[in-house]
Amino acid sequence: MKTKYSAFALAAALATITLSFAASSANAQSSGDGFDLLLGQLQWAKTVVQNNEPVDGIDQAEGLRHVLRLLDFAYDEYEKDPRHPLVARCPGVVCKIGFDSPDQTQISVDPLSPAFTYRVFGNLESADFVTFQVIDPNFVGSELITSDEMVVGEDGSYEIFLAASNTTGAPNFLGIPDGGQLIARVIFADWETEIEPSVQVEVVGEDTGLTPVPTLTPGKFFGDTLTAGLTIVGPFPGFPIPLPPGQRGILDTLSTLPYNFFMADLTAGGSFPPPGADLIPGAGQGQANNLTTNAKYDLPPDMAIIIEREESDVRAGNIQLGNRWLESLDYSSRLVSHNLFRSHQDSDGVFRYVIAHEDPGVPNWLDTRDHEQGAVFMRWNVPADPDALVAPSHIVVPLEDVWDYLPADHPMVTPEERNAELEARNRAVNRRHNPAGFASFKDSDGDGEHNSTDFCPDTPNGAEVDGDGCDQEAFCANIDVSGQGWKNCDNADFQNDEPLYAGDCEADRRAGVCLVR
Repeated sequence: MKTKYSAFALAAALATITLSFAASSANAQSSGDGFDLLLGQLQWAKTVVQNNEPVDGIDQAEGLRHVLRLLDFAYDEYEKDPRHPLVARCPGVVCKIGFDSPDQTQISVDPLSPAFTYRVFGNLESADFVTFQVIDPNFVGSELITSDEMVVGEDGSYEIFLAASNTTGAPNFLGIPDGGQLIARVIFADWETEIEPSVQVEVVGEDTGLTPVPTLTPGKFFGDTLTAGLTIVGPFPGFPIPLPPGQRGILDTLSTLPYNFFMADLTAGGSFPPPGADLIPGAGQGQANNLTTNAKYDLPPDMAIIIEREESDVRAGNIQLGNRWLESLDYSSRLVSHNLFRSHQDSDGVFRYVIAHEDPGVPNWLDTRDHEQGAVFMRWNVPADPDALVAPSHIVVPLEDVWDYLPADHPMVTPEERNAELEARNRAVNRRHNPAGFASFKDSDGDGEHNSTDFCPDTPNGAEVDGDGCDQEAFCANIDVSGQGWKNCDNADFQNDEPLYAGDCEADRRAGVCLVR
């Protein structure tokens, strides 16, 4: 089976700078030397951004912000101990690198060593699909298990053992011959109801002791800042320390290679490559069992791009927009992505997406967020037959003519419906950024009412409910029709939002029941 890994791996692979080289160069260097060296790297990063985007507009501002995000991303790698691995999460505003997916939370267990055996455990909660993958220091790894394959308790509890070899025959096992880290990717389908898994880690079978992380020394700080700066941008002109030839950083590589040279331009006669085609150097890394395609666009305000994606047998999939630095656009308040669960599918089986600067009123609008230049990225997670996947097609049309190119039965979204969609999206993203407490909030039908106080535990998905967790139909069906049943129905007021005798139910006197008006 062919596999295609996330383009995020391009940046992560470049982030693997030789720490031993940095450490050897740090002899007799002071903390201030390291800080000054980092400042030089940041100044060079500004030059790299401005050389690529000489006009101080959206792309330059986002490029300089990307430098600051990369600094946090790079420096976070170094003060870690495989005897006491840490659990960390993305999303976050600094976790935007290499087409980060709006439909994923990534939970890492890092660092790992083949000298130890680890037990990763928790509860899958209501997550639709989770992949657990061990990746080596170059962000490559074929050791992977999914929530569909794992042995899981009836209550959703799980445990995965990680070691150099599976000597105990654990049913859920991942090998770590090269160390690295574990990445749990939670792939959300229904953003509003799914609760992400809990993840904990412990070292087993070894007397690891309680040795703390060593105290930071000037030499260690110098080495860490050197490596962080090299990770971001590579050596600047006149760099005072000799480095291997060809040393480049994330920013330098991402700003010059993928966007400008290796992505087809949809607005200049280009087309999407087939899913799984490795057009970006180093992109054949990252998430196994995931095929992708990507392209870029240069779209005037009065034009739109209609993308058609054929139906396919996949476990999950999505489409998203990104900027020229391959960051996802803000998906908490703008409609810059859709997954297959949330996408409208036309009656002919095709998913149609419209990239436009203004809302054309279509269900699958992709908001450019004022970016006339940008990138499109699409995923097919765990396709049943990778060879059966076909590249999406597209056409560029005047924005005012979009509806002329859509099927006659394609639905229209009103401004009120769009606002409600965006409000729900914002609530879902905020919950994902701060999930504390939701794991213990059991809401089986996803209506916002806890199971213990939900009088209607099977409410249809998306239905409006009252304080008891019942939709209007269930509300009317539960009214006591003994005695003067018609009065009971007429006085009923779902959500308490109507004046007396203008309620939400009416009596079927022959059947003795209340019905929705």
